Amino acid sequence: MRYKILSLFILPLLTILAGCTNEQTQSKEKETFPTEKAAFTHFIQNEKPGADIERVTTTEGDEFFVVRTGNEQYSLYGKTKEDNQYSVEKLTAAMSLHNTNSGGTEFTLSNGEEYTFMVAVERDGLNRTVKNEFQPILSEDAFLALSKGHTLDKANNGLSTNVIEAAETVHEGSSG
Repeated sequence: MRYKILSLFILPLLTILAGCTNEQTQSKEKETFPTEKAAFTHFIQNEKPGADIERVTTTEGDEFFVVRTGNEQYSLYGKTKEDNQYSVEKLTAAMSLHNTNSGGTEFTLSNGEEYTFMVAVERDGLNRTVKNEFQPILSEDAFLALSKGHTLDKANNGLSTNVIEAAETVHEGSSG
């Protein structure tokens, strides 16, 4: 009797494991390009053709891309350079703001620098000066705050300094 029960658990487990191939469990290698322009062009044309994209430069000289897709879903990408090759990598998961007016997440760059990324959209009751200074992006359809360090869980009574030096819409897709 024990062997029948044990086999009922082991047989499905082996079937599931057999269905996983090395190709499915390995992460996709990032594509690299000889120039920044080629990496960005590939990103727009092949990865996010229908997205709205805002280029954000920080006071530290870092450059990020805020991407809006679908139903007010926002994510952040960054440029990387390794061995004279360039790529654009996703830094945060997508935040869906279709039923709320703001959201935020924290991320760490490969060099160890930490940031907090917050996005807000105009809705009743939005106070853009709460905790961070928000800057308009994507033709003022949304507002962005980018702060140095991980600040979401800290009890901070003052404003976190927004480190955005410049922002410009670099691609208008069909998601807006």
